[in-house]
Amino acid sequence: TLTYATGPTQNNLLVACLMLGAGWSAQSGPSGWTLDKEIQRGTGHYVQIWSKIAGAGEPTGFTWSWTGSVTCHGVGLEATGNATTSYIDASSSTDGGSSNVTTLTITSPGTLAQAAGLGVAAIGLNGTSGGWLNTWTNSFTEFDNETRLDVATKITTLTAGTNTTQTWTTARQAVGAIVHYKASNPDALPTPSTVAATATVGVPTVSSADTTVSPGVVTVSAV
Repeated sequence: TLTYATGPTQNNLLVACLMLGAGWSAQSGPSGWTLDKEIQRGTGHYVQIWSKIAGAGEPTGFTWSWTGSVTCHGVGLEATGNATTSYIDASSSTDGGSSNVTTLTITSPGTLAQAAGLGVAAIGLNGTSGGWLNTWTNSFTEFDNETRLDVATKITTLTAGTNTTQTWTTARQAVGAIVHYKASNPDALPTPSTVAATATVGVPTVSSADTTVSPGVVTVSAV
């Protein structure tokens, strides 16, 4: 469950990034959420990026469920200034392979349909990172991280999509994904606010001590 301190504002963009260990089945997401991108490390762990346009009277918590007890991490964000229809622009993903590594480059999603928008990147590992080094490249900046999941955001101003690279200290198998979301005004540059955590810590509905979530807010208002 991703738990916000207050209910999300109507028409804002909600994004949830999840890392799930291998061995689950029959996953279901909260009402109205869509799975925008998913990648699995061979037959191992997964990274997923979900989204929803907030409706009126949303709850403070959103719950994902599945069959099987697996490790899970989640990071959520809420954005303003987003398009509310046809809001998903482009996406990409990269499987880092079976070797243990300390860096991953998520491939570029290619040309974006709209310059103004918000990019969200997520990397998941098959064990603890040993310490995320927060060295995201190509203007992606650290948003939040857990021991096996790291999330970055980027305010886009050009239609040329880019890759991004992150590093950590303990070599692990890794996968990552990027999803770009459109701003409400395709002809203006979005202006980000300072990222601020606005949520209490929630506990995913799995049997594992290695489970934390930390939603926050980022603004992509056009000016």
